[in-house]
Amino acid sequence: MLGYDVRAARVTVTVLGVVGAIALLYALRQVIFILLLSLFFAYLLLPLINLMDRLRPPKISRNLTMVAVYLGVLALMAIALTALGGEVMDQAIQLQKQLPTLQERATNYLSRMNDPNAMDSSLHTLLLFLRDKVAASTEKILPFLQSLGLKAVTVVGGTLVYLLVPVFAFFFLLEGLTVRESIIRALPREAGDFARKVTEDIDVFLGAYIRSLLILSLATFILSFTVFSILGVPYALLLAVMGALLEVIPVVGPLISAVTAIVVSTFGGYDHIGWVLIYFVALRLVQDYALQPRVFAQGVKLNPLLILVGVFCGEQLGGVAGIFLSIPVMAVLKILIERLRYQ
Repeated sequence: MLGYDVRAARVTVTVLGVVGAIALLYALRQVIFILLLSLFFAYLLLPLINLMDRLRPPKISRNLTMVAVYLGVLALMAIALTALGGEVMDQAIQLQKQLPTLQERATNYLSRMNDPNAMDSSLHTLLLFLRDKVAASTEKILPFLQSLGLKAVTVVGGTLVYLLVPVFAFFFLLEGLTVRESIIRALPREAGDFARKVTEDIDVFLGAYIRSLLILSLATFILSFTVFSILGVPYALLLAVMGALLEVIPVVGPLISAVTAIVVSTFGGYDHIGWVLIYFVALRLVQDYALQPRVFAQGVKLNPLLILVGVFCGEQLGGVAGIFLSIPVMAVLKILIERLRYQ
């Protein structure tokens, strides 16, 4: 047919199909995020299920063992939330009520930096240099904390959606392997072999990565709560929980946690802020040079610069969820590229 280029038409259809698929994935990003959280939760339970499966009597099925482990973990999580949730909520509400006072103290403290007679000259020079950065951090952190109490009150509606996470995780554990094998068997032999190798590599990485994040988060919570309690830092439990949750967000999370704790302590009337600074330096040394190399020993190695770029790209595309998913996505892409290279 005159004027009709078959190759150009195929390229056009392919591009439109890819763009449409990306648009659909973006529109369904919340659903996909919940499914991914469910998958991650399933990976957390899988080692314990496998351990109990090796210890179970022959007369008991694996599915029954899985259900027992699943219900046991949910019960432990419910107990932990019951024990800590009320106190965390109380501290969040108290902090919200005191935020106007904290903001006033921050404003007065920063304004005094203009007066060299208000403090030692050497300290004054240093604080003048840091004032703009401190002010910028305070302007971001205090509104964030101010919204924390309000979010704590309105979070119930959003939490109902995330209650689907353990439900989906249960079905991932129950039928995930069967579904994966069915899809692989439906593919041509060569494509099926490639898909099996890729999924096995992804399985190893995700399992190691998610369990590593759990270990690091628990270590951060235990260390932070213990040190903050000993030092008498205000809102010790709330800051420790916040630090543990933010630990799963690469690069940005620990920084936000440290700045938040320092700002709250400084303008909350705590007199020994130097010890808090020393603690966060020590925490990063322990986490980055002692714990992380051990817990991240398995899986795909990523260049630190690539991680930093991926984190910022993830933030632009998907906010906090994008940051959280940036490393798994880059690792999966690396696995695909390496498998294609040796295919």
